[in-house]
Formats: sequence, C-alpha cells, structure tokens
Amino acid sequence: MTGSHCSKRRRRVLLCGLVLLLLGPVLGASQAQSSKVERVIDGDTAVLEDGRRVRYLGINAPERGQPYFAEAVTLNRRLTEGKHVSLEADEVREDGYHRLLAYVYADGHMVNARLIEAGLAHVFAFPPNLRYYDRFLELQRWARVARRGIWQRVRGPLKITSLKFNAPGDDRFNPNGEYVRIASVADEVIDVRGYVLSDAYGHRYTFPALSLKPGYSVLLVSGRGVDVTDPLDRIILYWQSNGPIWNNDGDTATLRAPDGSPVDKFQYQGFQRRRPTTVIR
Repeated sequence: MTGSHCSKRRRRVLLCGLVLLLLGPVLGASQAQSSKVERVIDGDTAVLEDGRRVRYLGINAPERGQPYFAEAVTLNRRLTEGKHVSLEADEVREDGYHRLLAYVYADGHMVNARLIEAGLAHVFAFPPNLRYYDRFLELQRWARVARRGIWQRVRGPLKITSLKFNAPGDDRFNPNGEYVRIASVADEVIDVRGYVLSDAYGHRYTFPALSLKPGYSVLLVSGRGVDVTDPLDRIILYWQSNGPIWNNDGDTATLRAPDGSPVDKFQYQGFQRRRPTTVIR
C-alpha cells in the first residue's frame, strides 16, 4: 500500500471516529443523572462531589505504573474534573465495591468513548452492561489502526489488566484472595488454549481451551475451585494451588503465547510501596 493510500485510509478512520463521537449525546445521556466531578482517581474512575466513586463502564485504562497511565489520567482530568457530568446507567448500577457504574458525559460527549478513541483505554466487557459494546469495539479498531496511545505498545491479543496479591495482615495462606485478570484486546474471538502465565519464581499456569470474545476477560484465581466458563458472562479459572502464587514483596506476571513468544508483562513493587489494584468482578 502506498503512502498516499495509507494517508487516505487514516483520514477515513479519523472521520468515522469523529462521527461516532458526535453521536454520543444522542445515545442516552438525556435520561442520565447529573453530578459534579470532584476529582479524578485514574483513567477510568472519578469521585463525585458527594463522595461517590464512579467506574466508567465498558472500558479499562492503564493501571499505575503501566505505560500511558499518566496520559489517561490527564485526559480524564481534562474532560471531567470540576465539571458537571451526566451519568448514564446500564443494567447493573453498582459493582462489588459500591462504585457507580456509568457512561459519563461531559460537554456533550461520552468520556468513555473519548478515552478509547484516544488509545488511552481498551474495551472491557462487563455483562450485562453491554449497551455500547459494538460501538466501543469500532472505536478501538480505529485507534489501533492509527496506533494511538497504548496501541504503540500493546502486542495483543491478550493484556494483563490487573493483579491482586495478599496484603500483610491478610491470611497469607488464602490463595483464593489473590488473582490476575487478563482481557482480550483482539478484534475477533480467540482461543486462549496453550497461553502460559508465570511469575518470577517458577510458578506456571497453562490455559485450557477457552473462547474469549473481544473485550471479555478471564479471572485467574490462585487457589482451588470449580472453573466458571460461561463465554457470555463470567469466566473464572483456578490455578489449583495450595498456597499463594504472587509475592507481596514484588513480582512480575508474564504472559506468553503457545509458541513461547512474550505477549504481555505486569510488574508490581510490593504492598509497602504500592497498594494492590482492584478490578470489577
């Protein structure tokens, strides 16, 4: 493909993305509740002036310490902080941490979509909250083609989005208290069979045959339990370990493809220097 053809394709991509963003206010904000954002926590979470926390639906932004974390926070802050926003709910209105789950509108545009379009968040499906799932996937495809934000670094098709390890004072021998979440950032359904997740100390988990739709994720719990593999809802796998896997003094989660090639890496420095991350269940 010649340079001129590439340029024309990119202009079409950006134009289509702009059209969808302009449609944002028409797609449901009129029925949303209004509030003011007191402060931004990260790329996909904010605190309202009444103290409630809002987790943006349908997306996942980089965690602290990951590439483009600062850029995602900066954009979220510029779009929402100190502003009155409209919050559009879906089927489930709160998560297990009592955070509001919402599509957030500011200045007439959906912030969730703006973060995806800028390449500073990827699609994160949370059934049954799938109202804009298809639209978000289209925005993600265009951001990837334009190599915006995270798409300069993400190899795909899977990404480690978060890792929780047992904290000092918790039951160190409760392996079901820690987990890793891995999401599909591919454009089509993929089979995760043969992918391997490992830590820095020799523990390895090989994924079974399992279809994962774009934007859907799998939760890998360290301990023992019965796998839940509903591809249209929750996917929870168990390492079947008798003890914790992840070192709370610091560790590295490495994900490799069946051929051994690296796919993604997630490093953390330990509880004393960094609190563990949390995710939507």
